Amino acid sequence: MSAKLHKQFQDFHDAIKLDKSSTLLKDKRDMLQSDIESKLPDKLSGIGISITKTDLSFFDQGSYRQGISTGIKSATADRDVAVEFELDIDQHDDPRKVKKCVRDALKIENVRHPAIKEPCVTVTYLKAGEESIHIDFPIYAKHNGSYFLARGKETSEKYDWERCDPHGLNSFLENMFAGNEGNQLRRIVRYLKKWKVENYGDSYTKDQMPPSIALTLMAGDVFEYQTTDGQDDDLAALSSVAKGIKGKFRYNWDTEKYTISYSLPVCPWSNVFYKMSEEYQDRFYKKICTLCTKVQNAVDATEEYEAAKFLQAVFGEDFELPEEPKAKSGTARNEYSYA
Repeated sequence: MSAKLHKQFQDFHDAIKLDKSSTLLKDKRDMLQSDIESKLPDKLSGIGISITKTDLSFFDQGSYRQGISTGIKSATADRDVAVEFELDIDQHDDPRKVKKCVRDALKIENVRHPAIKEPCVTVTYLKAGEESIHIDFPIYAKHNGSYFLARGKETSEKYDWERCDPHGLNSFLENMFAGNEGNQLRRIVRYLKKWKVENYGDSYTKDQMPPSIALTLMAGDVFEYQTTDGQDDDLAALSSVAKGIKGKFRYNWDTEKYTISYSLPVCPWSNVFYKMSEEYQDRFYKKICTLCTKVQNAVDATEEYEAAKFLQAVFGEDFELPEEPKAKSGTARNEYSYA
């Protein structure tokens, strides 16, 4: 007996994944890195910071590095490229000034317009007037053997060098995705990111949606490798992960809402849901409940066609239906959906 909908999950994953060898992201990263290397030392000298090109280090982080990026049509392809160099943050205590220098090193008048965001400097590329890809450059100062992230928008009154461990987080994630079991987890994370796109869309801001790092870390926390007769069973694994994430919520009797918190596994150990209000945490819970129900319906369905219809309802038409049987049979448990 093969794993249920094995072919459909394979095709679905192929449809939504973003190949790490994406030529466009690679070419843009190389071009932008070259501009930073050649122009940033001069920009920083203007605020009293002396570095050379060889003092700069670059490394990928986030979804692209871990091979969990998606090529979903309604989502923007992105890449996080960290910029790191030695800096005395006691002497240069305003990270906004450093971020402005990075912005100016990347800027080309009337051609390229980088933006300073709270955790990074971003370069966005448009296609037919719509955002096609963007590359984020978080800036890290290495000071006394520790790493500090430059936080703060250009004119924000709230800014600081936040102590963190970007290399430790990369190592944690690489271990989490190791081996064949990690390959199944990588697919599950992509399914969850596709679910997020389908169930939130353009009507929500980033602060109203669960961040991708939260979905990734929680999935890794509750994931159990699933096979059927020696074949990866992504449906069973997805069902287990969805239920595991649902189980991390807690009910607040005072506000009558479900809330969730989850800490980064490395410094600064911050809650990845800190930007998400209680109202939207509760909404996230209801959406996860719907996901659990639909996936369990698929698990219980006796016909693959019926099972796939439940999954298409949460993943969209990229999850293709198998051939419809001539004579329908089998039942599925009742659904309970939440808005």
